[in-house]
Amino acid sequence: MISMATTATALGSVGSPVERLRSLTDTDVTITTDDGEVTGTVLSCTRVSVWLVCDDVDTVLLLDDIVEILPARQASAA
Repeated sequence: MISMATTATALGSVGSPVERLRSLTDTDVTITTDDGEVTGTVLSCTRVSVWLVCDDVDTVLLLDDIVEILPARQASAA
């Protein structure tokens, strides 16, 4: 498994995954993991996980499990 710290979060993204996710707080995103996609609003991010909410359902993902991060509007256009 590739560690999140060495995995690009999206084409042209700048900064570490933690910095990128923190900059997306209160933004709708689609996060891809090996298990599938999760779309929701970023509530917070720590150095090990991100907390999303979608339709009143909270989801916490480990940063090491994240393959890609896209703003939701870009993900839906794909």
